[in-house]
Amino acid sequence: MGSKRYDWLLLAGLLAGLPGVAAADSGAPTYALRCAPSAGYQFGEWIKTRLALRGWREDNAHPAVSLCFGLQSETAWRSVPAPTVYGGYGGWRGGGGWGYGAGLGYPGDYREPVRVGVMTLRVTGGGASPMSSDDRQTLAGDGRQDMEDAATALIERLQWPSLNRGAD
Repeated sequence: MGSKRYDWLLLAGLLAGLPGVAAADSGAPTYALRCAPSAGYQFGEWIKTRLALRGWREDNAHPAVSLCFGLQSETAWRSVPAPTVYGGYGGWRGGGGWGYGAGLGYPGDYREPVRVGVMTLRVTGGGASPMSSDDRQTLAGDGRQDMEDAATALIERLQWPSLNRGAD
């Protein structure tokens, strides 16, 4: 039994071998994948398959744009409830709202730092109209599916730049 990923790779390979498909994608946007995160499996090949399904064509010799996917860790802040504290005349209180203890206020919840994964995409073009753009997508977790979901979101937002139209 093949997995979904291998089924897509097989389908993309079969379609690329058909004569009509090769001629039809000659006007497709071209790219070169310069970097991809090492995810313990062939994540670069997975990205190439997703790009092909979106109408992009790999051309390492003369790409219109270069794509670089990256993975990094950042600090984000999340709200958490405040612990139960003595609220002076009101007695013991749980988190939520404002309370007073010894004349000092405390917030009903506070923020704590957490580490989150972020997938980045840098698009650079050359030729007569050099361009560069960056995009990023926060991962929902730290699993393989979370990485694939983030990469899919970045690929879906990827726009074909008007590099081949001359001086518009």
